[in-house]
Amino acid sequence: MFDLHPKIEAIPIDGTHACLVIDDALLELEKLVVFAKLHRARFAMAPHNAYPGLELRIPDEFSARLDDFYRLQVRARLGARRTLRM
Repeated sequence: MFDLHPKIEAIPIDGTHACLVIDDALLELEKLVVFAKLHRARFAMAPHNAYPGLELRIPDEFSARLDDFYRLQVRARLGARRTLRM
């Protein structure tokens, strides 16, 4: 589901901060696109949405793999120690 060797680049924002750009994170992106198309009627505004627009809750299994990806590939780069919630 997630590539163990994605391309991750830290782009400096200022002298202290950087933005992580992650490419090639998903091995089979087309499966996620098909999933979204199959469930397009279930997209809705979330009550506490951090992003603009509609969203669809992803399956728990995908969330668990995303958490693994974050833990293995991103967390240390951001200086985080643990994930509080997913």
